[in-house]
Amino acid sequence: MPRKFTVLASVVAASAIIYELNQDADRRAAMYRNVMETNEAAQASQRSLLESAETYVDKRLIPSVKESWNDHISRATHAIIYSELPDKAVAFWKKHVLGHPEN
Repeated sequence: MPRKFTVLASVVAASAIIYELNQDADRRAAMYRNVMETNEAAQASQRSLLESAETYVDKRLIPSVKESWNDHISRATHAIIYSELPDKAVAFWKKHVLGHPEN
């Protein structure tokens, strides 16, 4: 009788261990699937965010900066042209570089 009891107890213990390992493997697989789904959702969200940022930069920011830059450069160029700076630069060039006396 003690031998039958030992064998039966061993079979029950082995079955319990196998059952627990199986349950643990199932829990890990479910956790892994959950992590993968969450990761995929996060990647999709990041992709969407990057695409919207790229669209914003391409469609709104670059044209706005370009237009603003062109306006500033145009104003600065007109200010230089319509000031006395070109005449003063010519006089400076004639006097100090070419050595002509002032008129």
